[in-house]
Amino acid sequence: MKKSLKYVDWASSGVSTGCLNLYTESMVTTVVLATCDIHRVPETAQAIADLPEVSEVYSVAGDFDLVIMVRVREHEELARVVTEGIARVAGVERTQTLVAFKVYSHHDVEAMFSVGLEEEAL
Repeated sequence: MKKSLKYVDWASSGVSTGCLNLYTESMVTTVVLATCDIHRVPETAQAIADLPEVSEVYSVAGDFDLVIMVRVREHEELARVVTEGIARVAGVERTQTLVAFKVYSHHDVEAMFSVGLEEEAL
């Protein structure tokens, strides 16, 4: 799925502190936290990663077993992906969904300023 940059608000982006306010065309970014059958984490994570709307799956320590990044165009799509996709994968016991409002990332700022620059040969 191609993501196109729609708007960069430089005035409120906080670039000097590494805060970047990016808006992509109609994109809803969501973090889904999942508790799984501890004996099935690898295969559960792979089955979730195979869903087309899932961009990344992280196996983590703590109260949850997986952190799942989902990117969809509409909230209705999100409801379908979580309830009919992720929650029905064998091994998933419980999910908690967090919808992102804004992205704050040093990586985005660095990538934005490195566009068009090539690394020098050693």
